[in-house]
Amino acid sequence: MKSLGAWLAALAVLLGAFGAHILSKTLTEEGLEWWQTGHEFLWYHALAMLILSTREELSRASIIVMILGLFCFSGGLF
Repeated sequence: MKSLGAWLAALAVLLGAFGAHILSKTLTEEGLEWWQTGHEFLWYHALAMLILSTREELSRASIIVMILGLFCFSGGLF
């Protein structure tokens, strides 16, 4: 789970840079707001996974729920 959180944080950095440098030239203001919201949700999920990975009693179900939430909240906005 820790490595997944780290990969998601790296992905958040890449997608943030992509949005700021490339998409800012092509998307409307509303499109950029959607992108920013998806980017923020991705960061929140990555940080939550990193924090939760410090707990030893973390269940497999909680990991699956976090990943589903990530796809629903961030994936739906990108």
